[in-house]
Amino acid sequence: MSASMLMANLQASLRIMGPDYPDLPRLATRLNELFRYNLKQIRFITLFLAGFDPDSKIMHYLNAGHHPPLLWDAATQSYKWLKPTGPAIGLFPEANFSFETLQFNAGDMLVMYTDGLVEARNNEKKEFGQESLARYAAENHTKSPEQFLNGLLDDVHSFGADIQDDLTLMVLKMG
Repeated sequence: MSASMLMANLQASLRIMGPDYPDLPRLATRLNELFRYNLKQIRFITLFLAGFDPDSKIMHYLNAGHHPPLLWDAATQSYKWLKPTGPAIGLFPEANFSFETLQFNAGDMLVMYTDGLVEARNNEKKEFGQESLARYAAENHTKSPEQFLNGLLDDVHSFGADIQDDLTLMVLKMG
């Protein structure tokens, strides 16, 4: 099954099941049950699920084997990675998933990305990597989300990277 068909199937499943499974670990468990039979042993789906309440600025998230999003903490002027809270979908018949909770404050920023960003390689076969993303975030966290994303893409191209994989970026920044 091609990756695009797999993602289309996942997107449809999330739209159908999401409202019935507001509990993120239960949703991930159900997705794992559905997809483990449709995935060959060498295929799996990484997934970052989140629920955000704009009034309280609280986000619950589950990271099923996805590259860890970067969280910039404006108060401490530092970042951390949102590590996986469970395995990728389809890897294990019986998988345990958990979620974490974050409280956002003014100036905090969450950078979510696909592997096409950090695995982009230059002519010397060096990956752009998480370190470059962290450095860029530390130097550019005051920019608007649009300026941040455009500048990040410029930084990847300045690095000399040839983006071979799909690349999706999303920034959530608290005002």
